[in-house]
Amino acid sequence: MLISTKGRYALRVLIDLAEHSGGEYIPLKDVAQRQQISLKYLEGIMTTLSKAGMIDGLHGKGGGYRLCKPPEQYYIGDILKLTDGSLAPVACLDENAAKCEKATACKTLPMWKKLDSLLNDFFYSLTIKDLI
Repeated sequence: MLISTKGRYALRVLIDLAEHSGGEYIPLKDVAQRQQISLKYLEGIMTTLSKAGMIDGLHGKGGGYRLCKPPEQYYIGDILKLTDGSLAPVACLDENAAKCEKATACKTLPMWKKLDSLLNDFFYSLTIKDLI
């Protein structure tokens, strides 16, 4: 499993918003500067996070972004699934995967299922608050 740049940056942005917000909106250019991430790239990530209800955005003077919930309610697993689509270590374990014809005879499937369980347990045991 390889976590995408989008997933890693989304985590960094949410941590930044949690650390710098006292409930007020944080300008995206400030986040981009602190995190040394392209403003244009961040705009796409913010759209994804906003549509999922993870952040709230306000345009215009005094605008920016802020978290919609306390940092302890943002599970790393949810963020990575949102940005990367899946945490499954192999395609056959993806939520939307078609039933594999070889599943009953697959000697490696139990191993992949255990890894999938470990990954989910790990990423859902951590929140943004834990990373601050």
